[in-house]
Amino acid sequence: MLPSPNGSSIAYELGSVVAVVAGGEKWPDGSLRPAIGDLWGAGAVIAGLSVHGPRSPEAQVAADAWATVSERVADALHDCASGRELIAAGYAGDVAVAAKVGRSESVPVLRDERFVDAART
Repeated sequence: MLPSPNGSSIAYELGSVVAVVAGGEKWPDGSLRPAIGDLWGAGAVIAGLSVHGPRSPEAQVAADAWATVSERVADALHDCASGRELIAAGYAGDVAVAAKVGRSESVPVLRDERFVDAART
């Protein structure tokens, strides 16, 4: 069992493989664009698994990136390109919610092309 930031536990067996994927974005021309916020989020998850086994080099980079911003994640999200774009488009509240690490009490599940709280489905 791993303790999660909100005090509950995450259960998985030692030796299990855990895959974490940082989603990314697309530029207006459709080409792929790195999303630093997604990398930080993946790194936060990976850092929470740090006591169990080796990491791939990619996972280590994500965890290191998270360690770099974890103490100032709200400012970092507001300052990165995606954060600035979201704020300019009127989504400052979404950026603020993304900075709340370990505070969510719901699990989002995709239903009918939108995310809903799994506890309410």
